[in-house]
Amino acid sequence: MSSSSTLYLSFGDNGAIFRGRPNNQANSGPLAPETSGVSDALYQATANNNPVSGGDFTVMAVGDQGHIIRSNRQGNASGTWSTVYTASGPTALYAITYGNGVWIAAGQGDTVLRSTDNGTTWTRSKSGQASVTWRWATYGNGTFMLVGGPGGKVSFSTNGGITWEKGSGGTTSDLTSVAYSPELNRFVAVGTDGAVVVVKG
Repeated sequence: MSSSSTLYLSFGDNGAIFRGRPNNQANSGPLAPETSGVSDALYQATANNNPVSGGDFTVMAVGDQGHIIRSNRQGNASGTWSTVYTASGPTALYAITYGNGVWIAAGQGDTVLRSTDNGTTWTRSKSGQASVTWRWATYGNGTFMLVGGPGGKVSFSTNGGITWEKGSGGTTSDLTSVAYSPELNRFVAVGTDGAVVVVKG
């Protein structure tokens, strides 16, 4: 992927989205705002493909007012955003990821959402862990992984998000982010109190 085709998107409070390179990088330019159409504080965002020039892909982001927004894009060109999901109650969404044709979004109150049609429709499910707020999601090696709190909550799915099982992280600290390492075939999470743990099912 050439540097000229790389897409940089930044997300923030009040639905803020900016496109462009950080100013400390080569070939940087003024950040260009994009209109999200929501007033949420926007949290995790993910794409279903690498933003390679000439190729189509989709980016989605989630917010603390329960919105999921979507932008169908090509290369590093500007894009438009639309709301594809609005929570029926005061349910903040913090996590979203994509893998193998499936989108998973999650957040407050053990909310877990699944879409197989690129975000047009979403079905609700739960991991079965009471009073959990999911803070981050990722996908790797056929497994979806959610982490959150309170108390270092972990949940995973190996069937495309249809059902979920309780995982373990060996910590009581709230977990705030998780990533998958293909080289190690491990999920590593970080959280409060300096927690860095390998999470698993």
